[in-house]
Amino acid sequence: MISDKLFTHAFAYKKTKLWEKISDMHVFAVELPWNRVGYISIMGAAREHCALALYIGESGFNSLRKLAEASGFGYWRMEFGEHMIQQECLQCAFVKKDELSEGEREEAKAYALSNGIRIAGKNAYPRFGKYLPNHIPWHLQTEQEQEDLCSALEAAVGLAKMLEEKNWKELGLDFLNEDTTEVLLLKGRDGEYTLGTAVLPESKSTEWPRPKCRNDIAAANMKKIKQEGIWECSLIWVPEPVQEDPEEIPQLPMVLIAVEEEEGYILPVPPILNYEEEADTLLQHFMDSLLEYRFYPREIHVLNEDGRIHAFFEDFCRRMNITLCRKNLLPSAKEAELEFCRGLDGGNEEEQMEEMMQSLLMLNEEQVAQLPELIKDQLRNILDNQAFPEEAAELIRKKLFPEETKGPRLVSTRWQQTETEDKCPEVHVESGQEISFATKRKEQEQSFVIKASLGTGCYRHIQISCKSTLFQLHCAILDAFGFMDDHAHAFFMDNKRWSDADSYYAEGIDDFRPRTQRIRLGKAGLRKGKSFKYVFDFGDEWMFQCQVLRIVEEPTPFPKVIRSKGEAPMQYPDYEEDWDEDWEGEPDPEPEGE
Repeated sequence: MISDKLFTHAFAYKKTKLWEKISDMHVFAVELPWNRVGYISIMGAAREHCALALYIGESGFNSLRKLAEASGFGYWRMEFGEHMIQQECLQCAFVKKDELSEGEREEAKAYALSNGIRIAGKNAYPRFGKYLPNHIPWHLQTEQEQEDLCSALEAAVGLAKMLEEKNWKELGLDFLNEDTTEVLLLKGRDGEYTLGTAVLPESKSTEWPRPKCRNDIAAANMKKIKQEGIWECSLIWVPEPVQEDPEEIPQLPMVLIAVEEEEGYILPVPPILNYEEEADTLLQHFMDSLLEYRFYPREIHVLNEDGRIHAFFEDFCRRMNITLCRKNLLPSAKEAELEFCRGLDGGNEEEQMEEMMQSLLMLNEEQVAQLPELIKDQLRNILDNQAFPEEAAELIRKKLFPEETKGPRLVSTRWQQTETEDKCPEVHVESGQEISFATKRKEQEQSFVIKASLGTGCYRHIQISCKSTLFQLHCAILDAFGFMDDHAHAFFMDNKRWSDADSYYAEGIDDFRPRTQRIRLGKAGLRKGKSFKYVFDFGDEWMFQCQVLRIVEEPTPFPKVIRSKGEAPMQYPDYEEDWDEDWEGEPDPEPEGE
């Protein structure tokens, strides 16, 4: 149960709007009871996630330091995700009402009612959480955690008062970077603080577990098997938390993905719950699976940037005389990761796709001719996203779309596409890949006229080449409405907001989603009359209703607005007004397309 004291400090902090004065990298420290130091990061400058995070002591600060390095110094996406789930902090965030559990909402409402506070706006409810490495965010569990968070919120209010008289540079605040050795320290209590400096803990390099191949019997038995084949391997966190007891914080298991490069065999290896402590157990699981299926790898390939997987296999490969190679790309392992995560999303999805595939293969010409265009569009998207095995997909494509299967077929690591003379050709390649072509098709010079509506009576007609990508359409829509491109975006081609069926996301949002930069409009299933949704800024959730009005036989070198109606809303209206509208943070009605 959250104390009234913590609620009081949270609402007092909210009034300061400290996130408008400093950024999340203006880290400062506060003295905590029992000679401890907490490091505070203020989030909300981008107005997507308004929160205060408290990182306590050496271990807490080092998790913040690594997260800052990953986001600020060009770390690759997997390592950034690794640092995200390795955070160790307490947090007070302000969120929408529907992001809270029923119990959290009732606690907040009860406090507000008894203290005459009006909770209003889109992100007005305080949510208190605890982040531990390899666990999902959880609620606060002890009185001490609440007291520590109270101290951090109180110090933030104190800093906000100081910033009314001096700017952050004059106070001694600075951006946290790899060269920072000390930060501003607030000392005191009850709202009265003096300033000092806190020396930061020394930076420590990540020490990955290095399991030892200790099973002599298993090693001897493996050497009796013929050594052959190349295996691509990776370690991933399972996005399904495990909770053995209702009172404990749900934990993320670790699974080893191992794929034979030539035949695509996926080795079943049981996951483990505590990688830091059970890496030796995971290695033993791997060896047991190799022995059971009688595989003895000649080479094991791991990602060049992934130090964890290299450390995992180092001793095993040395002892078993297996070549351990670092590679920039692991296409087979990546595909297996996608399949693994897709399998976690739906219990019977695989069976349903199998039944659909068999039904499609049994269709005759008359039945194919009677299929509605809407159904054909959906089936085309399913085929483009490799939902069926390659051979079956080829047969289905020839049956449903014979006119689209005459040209040479170009295959990427993520999607399969068919290039034809009457459509815009598109090739999707992962970074670092090279593809050469024996034949180059001439692209048809067509353009789409797309209506993008933002609420009733406000829309723009945009003419754009079919060779443009969804990312370029995203840029054109923002330009047409005068918005800055400073947030994430996504397209939902089935016209259902937040649908997983046919969606494309901005780079860096989700490793397992198709990217808007990599799909051209000519390959996105667009037809005259087709409607789809475009969402920009996942915090404020600007939802544009889009519709293809017509297809014109002319080139459009650069997107252009050919018709405009209605004044576009302000992207960033006054933040105070934003909080005061909609009592209790009721969600805004979905804009209607015109």
